[in-house]
Amino acid sequence: MRFFNFRKSQARGSKRGFRIPDMTYVRDLGELLESRAELASYPVVSRIPDCELRPTPPLLFPASQEIASDHYMVPSIRDVVMAGMKNVTITENSVIGTEDEILSPGDAVQPMYVSIYLRNGWVPDAETRPGAKKQLKCKGIGVLLTHFNSSVYGHWLYEGLPQLLLLKHLRSELPDLSIVLPSRPQYLSEWCRFLVPDVRIFSYDPRRETVFCEQLLIPGIFHSNSAFMHPFLDVMIEDAVSTATRESERPLPSHIYLTRNKPSHFRQLGNQDEIEQIAKSAGLTLLSPEDYSIPAQIRLFSGAKLVVSEFGSALHNTMFSGPCDIISLNWITCIQSRIAQLRQQNIGYVLPPLGPLTFQRELEQTKREYWIDPEDFRRKLAERLHREPLRVPENDSTSVDFQG
Repeated sequence: MRFFNFRKSQARGSKRGFRIPDMTYVRDLGELLESRAELASYPVVSRIPDCELRPTPPLLFPASQEIASDHYMVPSIRDVVMAGMKNVTITENSVIGTEDEILSPGDAVQPMYVSIYLRNGWVPDAETRPGAKKQLKCKGIGVLLTHFNSSVYGHWLYEGLPQLLLLKHLRSELPDLSIVLPSRPQYLSEWCRFLVPDVRIFSYDPRRETVFCEQLLIPGIFHSNSAFMHPFLDVMIEDAVSTATRESERPLPSHIYLTRNKPSHFRQLGNQDEIEQIAKSAGLTLLSPEDYSIPAQIRLFSGAKLVVSEFGSALHNTMFSGPCDIISLNWITCIQSRIAQLRQQNIGYVLPPLGPLTFQRELEQTKREYWIDPEDFRRKLAERLHREPLRVPENDSTSVDFQG
C-alpha cells in the first residue's frame, strides 16, 4: 500500500516541506527494529470481522437525523500497527521530521486530521526549521505517544492513551526504551508513570529544544477513520481499571455531574449555573475530574452509574466506565457515541434549542455561547433517574486476534 507522496522541498527556505513516506510492511517486532526503511510497520492487533463487533446501544433520547445516522453507523475497524522510523527529529509539540521536512507517519499511526493540519500549515511553528533550537539526543529506542493536539485532554484520552495502554501490554516483549514527551502538559508524564513506571521518560521543552531519535517507535491508533475503536482496547482498559482499583479506598459517588475548571476556548454554556443546580437538586454529585489523581479518576468513572456533562474532554473519561447511562449536553462529534459503543453504554444528547454547537476551525478563536433548555434537561434527567438502564446483550462471538 502506498500513501500519498509529496515532493521534497528543494530550496532551503524559511519553511519545511511536508511528506508522508511510503510504508514498508514487516512481519514482527524484530524485523521492525532491524528494518532500514524510512517508515515501517507490522500489525500488532489484527482486524476482526465487522459482523462480530458489539452492536451500538440505542440512544436514550430522540435525535436529529445527522446525530442518529452517525450514532447507528455500522461499526468498522482495522489492524492496529506498531510503526518505526529512523533518524528523525521531534520538534515543537511532537512534530516528526528533519531539518528540511515534516514527516507524517499516516493515518494508521496518527489521527487523520494531524496530517491535514500539518500539510496545510495550521500547526503553529511546525513548519519552522528547528536548527536554532538546542538538539537533544535520545539514546537507544524512543517511543512517541503524542502529537500537536495531545495538550487537549480529551484528545489524549481518545488518541494517545490507547497507544500507551498498548505499550504497557507489550512491555515484556519490547527492548529498553524511552518515552519522548513534551514537558507540558503535566498529565502526560503522570499517565506514563502510572501505567509504565519502569519506562524512562525523555522530556524536552518544545520552546527551546528538539529531540533526535536514531530509532523511533510509534504505537498505532486504535480507531478507524470512522472513529470506531478496536475491541481489544476494551480489554486493555479493563486492565487499567484493575490496576487502579487494587487498593480499596472510600466509596466514590455513582451519579455524577462533571463541572468545568477551565472553560473551552471556543464554547461556553450560557446557563451553566442553572443546569448545575438542577443536577444538584436531583441528587447528582458535582465534581471536576481534574481534582482527582489518575487512579482516583479511573475508580470514579469505573463505578459510575450515571454521568452527566457538557460534551468534551471531561466526558471522554467514560472510557473507564462500564455499562451505564451517559447524558451529554450538546453534541460536537461522534466520539462519545463511539466510546458508548466500545463500552456498551447508553447515551443521550440534550441539545441546545438552536441545534448543536460544533467546532469550526475558522472560528476556533471565537468564544461562542449556547444554552440548554432547563425544563428539557430536568425532564430527561428525571427520566433516567427513575428508569432501569437499557441494556444490550453481550456479543459472545466477539474475538480478537492479538499478535504481540
